[in-house]
Amino acid sequence: MNLIQYAVLLRGGVAVGRVSHESHILFGMGINRAYQFEKSGGPPRIGLDAEVVSDINSYPFFNNSAVWMADLRSGDPMLHTLRQVEYYDAVPRSGGIVWDRTARHIAHLIKANAGDPDLPEGARIKWIWLQEY
Repeated sequence: MNLIQYAVLLRGGVAVGRVSHESHILFGMGINRAYQFEKSGGPPRIGLDAEVVSDINSYPFFNNSAVWMADLRSGDPMLHTLRQVEYYDAVPRSGGIVWDRTARHIAHLIKANAGDPDLPEGARIKWIWLQEY
């Protein structure tokens, strides 16, 4: 969520699998499966491999925490990166985080960039995806 405040969108994936490394290279099934999310050129999200979703769901700490969700367009599992501001209700709570300015700023960036005809079409589509998210 910190990067989106600066209009930086990122895409990636999280997968489970063996990884080997040498001094200047990583390789293995875990890397390959995670890379499939990144190379898709899809929306700015962190895709989750089915095995990762299964692990999340089996861990009691994450029950009902909305850590992941299904992409509204594709149905693919993804990390729910905006959950902190999605469920924010601006009711003061002792020890709670105040998201007012951050949430307004993010909403403004998304709306402005989704409607900016000067942005390259490929970039604007990603902001539109976020607007629908």
